[in-house]
Amino acid sequence: MKDANVAGNGRGSAFDFTLTHGLRSSDALERLSVLSEDLKALQFSSTPSTREIQHLYALDDELRRAVSQVLSAPDEGEVPVLDRVEGVRSAHVVLFDAYRSLARNVGRVADPALLARYSAAGTERIKWHGHARHIPDEVVWSEIGALFASTLNAGAGMVVGHDEGVRQEYLRALGFHSAALEQLSLPVFLAVDRLVTIALPFLVMVREPLPCVCYVIDPLNAPLPRRSTRPGSAQGWFFSSAAALELLAELAEQLRQGALPAGLDDGNFPALTWLAAVVHLQRHWSPSPPLRRFRRHSVAAHLLVVSGFDAVVKVFDSDVLDVEPEVWVIRDLSRGGVGAAIDDPAASAPELGSLLAVRPQDGDSWHLGIVRRVRRSEGGVEIGVETLSQRPFFVSADDGRAPLKVFLCDQPLRGEAVRVVAGAGALQVDTPLFITSEGAIQKLKPLDISMSGEGFDLRVYQVL
Repeated sequence: MKDANVAGNGRGSAFDFTLTHGLRSSDALERLSVLSEDLKALQFSSTPSTREIQHLYALDDELRRAVSQVLSAPDEGEVPVLDRVEGVRSAHVVLFDAYRSLARNVGRVADPALLARYSAAGTERIKWHGHARHIPDEVVWSEIGALFASTLNAGAGMVVGHDEGVRQEYLRALGFHSAALEQLSLPVFLAVDRLVTIALPFLVMVREPLPCVCYVIDPLNAPLPRRSTRPGSAQGWFFSSAAALELLAELAEQLRQGALPAGLDDGNFPALTWLAAVVHLQRHWSPSPPLRRFRRHSVAAHLLVVSGFDAVVKVFDSDVLDVEPEVWVIRDLSRGGVGAAIDDPAASAPELGSLLAVRPQDGDSWHLGIVRRVRRSEGGVEIGVETLSQRPFFVSADDGRAPLKVFLCDQPLRGEAVRVVAGAGALQVDTPLFITSEGAIQKLKPLDISMSGEGFDLRVYQVL
């Protein structure tokens, strides 16, 4: 096994924090918007000059710096995270279109540097398109697939991450496409971005199926990558992450032991964020796709939805609902959650990790859920909701500082574990919690299991 302590390649990524500090996120987004307009205004002659090409390169480099500024600007609540992500995605759409326009005029005589930049612009567009919860763009995959095919020698049977230029960018695009970026919060997404770069030398594409084949792709005839459960029956190139999974296993072991491996120790994220990113990649780069725990059942109905911890509290803390619920379309149901949709292309998407109160429109009781998946399509937004509790208990609690109201996701039975949901920062880490439920006071001992979402924390306690 190769050394797991691999550093990134310094590819103008979101981890370049050497820029001016203290820039507001709104100012950074405005700078990105100005650059996008400059790119839209580019006009290339039928035989582009070196000066025209270098001008596009300069705007490309400046856009990468502006993206870093957008992502590293302090989060003061002035610009929602989704707006930052959408701004970065839109800028990469414009950048890719500029390279496509230039490449069409240059034609087959384009030099390798231009083709590599063009392909890299496509990869970045795919990456941000995925994280911004959009469905894959077949046009982009067709373009970079044609670039990839044009670089292959007759009879080529393997492409490895050590290759440079177009082939390396194509592998990087496959790495991002297979990583389910739409399921990630921005910090975990940025950590996955770094991990894909670190793992790139361990990724391969082959003509014949190898162990740990994840996806199959035919760049010219079927450009969108598809999950491969029976690779022997497929045609095209096979994407394998077997060696990368060995690397990720080593990184995960070091992180669980409390060590930050080289390449991850630059102070950007805590160990738990890196570990979440590594585990996520392990699941999605496995030859066996992640499986649902419960069978789904197709349903045609509507779902009432209240989003955000404070609004959810109002739903359970009053006999009169003074919050106007949204109405989503139910696509499918299972014991573990709901597949829903908002059939409006202009609708705003919920934040990943948002706490929800949900109930079928013709139902009587509210359930507690959390947004686990969001994806945009031309028709609207698709949302995956994990059910935290079908019968949550909204109870009074006290940890010795002040009384508070919390949700119990489980029946509080002596000796059993119970999940408790409270507002962000309301629960002390190592302090017992006393709850009043059905007229009785019970003591809860904190366990070392917790998670945080948008505006809330979930902790696990043992009922004493």
